[in-house]
Amino acid sequence: MVRDCVWLAQMVRHSSPRTSFILNLDSTVLVLYGKQEKARIGYNPIKHGRPSYHPLLCFEGHTRDFWHGELRPGDAHTATGTLDLLKACFAKLPPTARAVALRADKGFYDHKIIKWAEAHEARFVIVARLTRPIKHRLTFLRYTDHGGNLSTAQFLARPHGWARAYRFVVVRRPIPEEPTEQLPLFPLGRYVYQVLVTNLASQALKVWLFYNARAKVEQIIKELKGDSP
Repeated sequence: MVRDCVWLAQMVRHSSPRTSFILNLDSTVLVLYGKQEKARIGYNPIKHGRPSYHPLLCFEGHTRDFWHGELRPGDAHTATGTLDLLKACFAKLPPTARAVALRADKGFYDHKIIKWAEAHEARFVIVARLTRPIKHRLTFLRYTDHGGNLSTAQFLARPHGWARAYRFVVVRRPIPEEPTEQLPLFPLGRYVYQVLVTNLASQALKVWLFYNARAKVEQIIKELKGDSP
């Protein structure tokens, strides 16, 4: 009886119209062999000098479903065509959509993308490129310790050419004693940093945790490229 009630409750919850959506943006390099149309030589960390495609991809954060994609030549910059991608993604949202959030890495750190998101009343968390003015501020911030060698801070800044100031969230960790092949954050002094630009009002730690959930996209892309489905 109890199990039946739980099952019915889940059915009702999942059958109700969706109102919130999370759009995870990413790009990937698809190495090509042969003479495919629009195959070009660009940034290729897998096979240097090989022609490739550099598609833009979007996945829905709740369901992890593929939402939309744009095929591009291998020499395309990460942010090129992002506005067209966003227009297509938003066109697929149902009429019930009331809250939309975007998550993206530093390849999408572009004021045009942020302005477009705000114009469409979307929330966003995007990894910021660490320009010299941002790097200069990192060591002078007041950090909040969250335990586990993790601390956060925040500041307002108006990057060059941007219309207004935005909120930047900083995550700081000590540099590991054991060297790793690749640090996921920017090293400065005794710490490594990651900076996010956002219009979310949540606490800095919650903003970072929300962005971190996007990491599952990398695994989804690997599975798609390997024909795992």
